[in-house]
Amino acid sequence: MLKKVDIIIQDLKYAFRIVSFLLKILKNIYSKTKKSDIINLVKIKK
Repeated sequence: MLKKVDIIIQDLKYAFRIVSFLLKILKNIYSKTKKSDIINLVKIKK
């Protein structure tokens, strides 16, 4: 029983690492596109 719980915990840690990594990538992409969108909006307004 304990062995199973151990394996589940390790899987969760691994999954959490992957998720946080993906979130970091998404955040980077989002902030980059956001900046370029703002710049484009400013250019259009002028």
